[in-house]
Amino acid sequence: MSKQSFWVKWGWLMVVGLSLLLRLPLLTGSFWLDEAAQALESSRPWWQQFEIIPDFQPPLLHLILHVVQYVSHAEWWLRFWGALVPGVLSVYLCFKIAEKITGPKAAWWSAGLLATSSFHIFYSQELRQYSLPTFWAMLSWWWLVKQSTSRVPVARWWGLWGVMGVAGMYSSYLYPFLLATQLGYLWLSRPTWRRASIITAVGMALAMVPWLPIFSLQLAAGGDVQAQLPGWSAVVSVPQLKSLPLVVAKFVFGVLDVEVSWPFIAGLVGIGAWFGVVSWQLRKVGRWSWNHPVVIASVWLVLPILGAWLVSFVIPVLQPKRVLFSLPAWYLLVGWLGTQSKVKWGSFGLGLLLVINVWGTLAYYRQPQYQREDWRAVQTWVRSRYPATKTVAVFAFPEAFAPWRWYDDDGYSVIATGQLHVDQVPDLAEVLKPVTEYEYVVTFDYLNDLSDPARKVNQVLRSLGYTEVELRSWPGVGFVRIWSKPSGRISSN
Repeated sequence: MSKQSFWVKWGWLMVVGLSLLLRLPLLTGSFWLDEAAQALESSRPWWQQFEIIPDFQPPLLHLILHVVQYVSHAEWWLRFWGALVPGVLSVYLCFKIAEKITGPKAAWWSAGLLATSSFHIFYSQELRQYSLPTFWAMLSWWWLVKQSTSRVPVARWWGLWGVMGVAGMYSSYLYPFLLATQLGYLWLSRPTWRRASIITAVGMALAMVPWLPIFSLQLAAGGDVQAQLPGWSAVVSVPQLKSLPLVVAKFVFGVLDVEVSWPFIAGLVGIGAWFGVVSWQLRKVGRWSWNHPVVIASVWLVLPILGAWLVSFVIPVLQPKRVLFSLPAWYLLVGWLGTQSKVKWGSFGLGLLLVINVWGTLAYYRQPQYQREDWRAVQTWVRSRYPATKTVAVFAFPEAFAPWRWYDDDGYSVIATGQLHVDQVPDLAEVLKPVTEYEYVVTFDYLNDLSDPARKVNQVLRSLGYTEVELRSWPGVGFVRIWSKPSGRISSN
């Protein structure tokens, strides 16, 4: 076997190996709020895995994590199965799709850029529903593009593709935007399959019917949260006019803060100019068809995001991480454009994207502001200084924050206000009165701008004779305050 044929046959192995290595650092990092809530819910008994009304997502990830948690509850283990494995498999499928529709050289670039993308790396380590639907999207597109050479009977092909679609819909509520794009593509590109596409679409819709009662309860619960916390929509959604440009910026710059600065402006202008010049150079190359790489990648990239953006005028659903399943299409597109022989400066754009990816990945590894909230460090700090027998943690929230519960091995006493907003508590002083049995009180500024903007909990603690004796800040978590009675004051670090 020649050296060239070796890389053609086994090039995917190096790309997949690189993607795995880049996703191992920080895999053992602390769970943040949503991840800890996910882990706690998945640890409940099997029959409770469908009782996820407060968590607005379908149940497939809960079921997967429930099975693997019988082996271990370690962060790396849960993330490995819930995020990393789907992420690495997505890189492999990106290579195979690109190899099928663009050739080996473009496949190396497309999969290599996805493997090094800090945006994809971050969510390949996030114990939430972003990596899993991306995997189903990749698998279904791979199954779709290889259909022309597949010997699988048509009925079986549609059946397997339908199963992938159902799995995707049970992984993310935004997956139907991608699924509608695929159905539209099949309807237009393969007229003889229109009847089969209708039957398959009906079958997939029927498969979701059992989940509709829970989905309706989740919608109602989300409406209740919005009514009680008017500022909550600003936390979980992005302003409509900003959401679409933010998707573009995150697909290019990954985890890096997107702000108006010269490096980001120069990067966007450089990528935009390169993209425009390359597209102009290739305007007469080849015969455009439904199987053309640019057509497939553009349909996959643009239509799901555009559909989610239009729906966001009614229900704000579009965020970059929620449409992660379209990120590979971006790299498929630029990978093909940058490797065409008639393109001048093709390697410039690909090289610039690779530099941005490496820059973002290194920043993610090295800078805490790009990483997740370190609740494990918070718990360790409190445990090292304030004994559980003398300390109570107070939360201006319906219950203790999920990461505090996940990392609380010492069993600290907890007092929660029981409501999403302290103004809804009939007698806050009475609720907090039990703190007087403890020498130290721990409070958190985390989410206080929503649940306790006037800092009424702090006011009640002062009225009960407590004084703030320590203040410590962690990236993402914010300030953690220690309150003490005069006899319990200790020296600060």
